[in-house]
Amino acid sequence: MAASTARIPFLLELQNDLLGGLTTTVVVPLYDAGAITGPAIRDLTPVLEFDHRSVVMMTPELAGLDRKRLARPIGDLRHRRSEIIAALDILFTGI
Repeated sequence: MAASTARIPFLLELQNDLLGGLTTTVVVPLYDAGAITGPAIRDLTPVLEFDHRSVVMMTPELAGLDRKRLARPIGDLRHRRSEIIAALDILFTGI
């Protein structure tokens, strides 16, 4: 595992599947919880459990990405949908 993948092991694709025909998608990095230093804004950067590890959704680092750069999906976080949407609401609306 490279240093960057140890710190940021996953990307969470946020874009709806209905837009799968687009060449780009919207992602947010999921940092290893141990790699985070300093204070966190809890609702903006929620801690999620994925692949038997704690990861932090770094919502402020949301980005567009060419779909070709993504590997195949290895799981989903749909069961955490409300927390994910709440973090996006804080990013975009402040509430």
